[in-house]
Amino acid sequence: MLAMRRLGSAAVLTVMIAACAPPATTPRATTPPAKTPLATTLPVATNGWVVGGIGGCQGPPIPVAPHYIAGTVTVLAGHATWRQAPSGVLVATFPPGLVATETVGTNGSYRFELAPGPYVLRDSGSQLFVNVTVHPGATTAADIANPCT
Repeated sequence: MLAMRRLGSAAVLTVMIAACAPPATTPRATTPPAKTPLATTLPVATNGWVVGGIGGCQGPPIPVAPHYIAGTVTVLAGHATWRQAPSGVLVATFPPGLVATETVGTNGSYRFELAPGPYVLRDSGSQLFVNVTVHPGATTAADIANPCT
């Protein structure tokens, strides 16, 4: 009888251990994670920027003088060229394609977003200008310099 009790106790103990064990798992079909692209396509910059200011004529440097003068900057498509006038003087010839204008105050600077290509930035109040070439995604610093500075 003692053997029977021990056998019964062992059976009860086995059932209790089995009840505490985690359930057996069966393999399940799973959906694979969505594929992520190896490379991300970034937008390509198509325009570039030109930044600068209009240089002022001040003679000898004065520490408190404005760095840039006020004026209106005109952007023309193409580059300015030089031709000789009948008097023998070289004269700047500007392309006809007006692209943009911006008025800047004293110590102000301009910023133009432009399609790639050649341009002339001109101070509308004088014959001062600078030729620039705009490259995609690039910023070009181009002051309209005054030759007397």
